[in-house]
Amino acid sequence: YVAFYAGSLLQKIDTRADTVTGYTDLSGAANGGLGQWGILQLSPADTAIMVSGFQARGSLVAINTSTMQINSKMTADINTVGQTDLIYPHGIANNATFDTFFVALEYGNVVDRITFGDGFRDTYMSIDGNSPVAALNASTHDPHQIQMTPDNSRYFVSCENSNELRVMDAHADT
Repeated sequence: YVAFYAGSLLQKIDTRADTVTGYTDLSGAANGGLGQWGILQLSPADTAIMVSGFQARGSLVAINTSTMQINSKMTADINTVGQTDLIYPHGIANNATFDTFFVALEYGNVVDRITFGDGFRDTYMSIDGNSPVAALNASTHDPHQIQMTPDNSRYFVSCENSNELRVMDAHADT
């Protein structure tokens, strides 16, 4: 799978045959049609892929990997009518059932927990114990990438500004 940062396509490529086997246009699922698509998170069963759009009002879009169709029930901008709280989303991690996502917001001290299972919910979680801030600020950690442990009990957040790796409890968010 390849997302085009400066474009709107997500392509599925068969690397054995060196051919594009499918694609989807992400612009219809993103606020203003913009994306700056870059981070991809494949579901545990390889049936879906989540992609983040790195914008001030960012995007989170789910795609069915067999049909390459957008899953509107698991797309943040469609669920929030373009009013998402995803401020420059970057790294993505997920739970085992691929209905809850932990999204590192690039500027500030926030990981946004997004749940699609029983309707759309998102919650800002501070990675440093201070009040959640999702804005450019020289004194914040600036979460960049995120990775879930195999047992889904913890997630690791790399911090661009502080050069730290934060280890967070995935259930208590501490």
